[in-house]
Amino acid sequence: MANLQVNNEEREEAPNPYIFNPSLPWYRLLQIIIMSLTIAPVRLVLMSMTHLLGCLIALITMFGIDDEELARAPLSGWKRSVRYFVFKLGRLGTMFSGYTWVKVKGTQASPAEAPILVVAPHSTLMDIVIIFMLRDCPGIVAKKEIASMPVVGSLLKFTQPILVSRDASQTNQTVTEEISRRSNSGGLWHQTLIFPEGTTTNRKALAPFKSGAFRAGRPVQPITVRFTDEWDTATWTWVGGPPGWVQGWLSMCKLNIGLTIEFLPIYHPSVEEMTNPNLYAENVQKVMASSLGVSCSHLTIKDARNMAKLMKGS
Repeated sequence: MANLQVNNEEREEAPNPYIFNPSLPWYRLLQIIIMSLTIAPVRLVLMSMTHLLGCLIALITMFGIDDEELARAPLSGWKRSVRYFVFKLGRLGTMFSGYTWVKVKGTQASPAEAPILVVAPHSTLMDIVIIFMLRDCPGIVAKKEIASMPVVGSLLKFTQPILVSRDASQTNQTVTEEISRRSNSGGLWHQTLIFPEGTTTNRKALAPFKSGAFRAGRPVQPITVRFTDEWDTATWTWVGGPPGWVQGWLSMCKLNIGLTIEFLPIYHPSVEEMTNPNLYAENVQKVMASSLGVSCSHLTIKDARNMAKLMKGS
């Protein structure tokens, strides 16, 4: 795997993945005005109704089930069927939000072949659309705070996610153990989906991958994401660009958001990578960057936070 390692010189030349400086020509402004008065409000209503319906169904199905029971074993019987129905309902909701035609390349592996799906780059809050392009709803690694949010929190819990705490020591131990437990279930659990960058970027370079997805030492299937439109309404980064809700509205003002999702071949770790999750993460990052035609950045989330603080203070 030595040929996959990224040297420091290559990383130094990578673009900053945390800065986004969009421009808005006059004809795009005209498009926003026209769509805001016609199609976009209808889309917003339909998307909201779909999500609220999914939330209601999820709440009814999970009634009487506590968080410990949800984490103990995958839903079975009629509850699993309802979970799949809500999953498909979510796809309908993303269509209303502008992701009408999504191009999918490659073939998704089974849970037994690749129990973990790693997705990059993670550049928008609407990357959730990727989940609805899979064969079945995966368990998502997400921040614990999201589970307490209205509507979104109920839908997230219904996926039986692995929730990450802000406590780094607790996160590393508990999340790794849970990923490992599900990964070694022989396909009993649905696949676990992780955005290994751990934050949103501008897709100009891949941010360093966190090692959490790779500590179990199990095969992973990389999934790359490409937004193909000239007008970028998806990117939401630490520095520059409008707030996330503005980007969401701008996306609804497009007839369709050009998006290509590609399933790459399963990555089987070497013995060395199994014992060195940081090396495993770095090598998978290199494979995905090569497929995307971008560089691997050395800048971390900590660097992004510092840049954001400097911009606020200037």
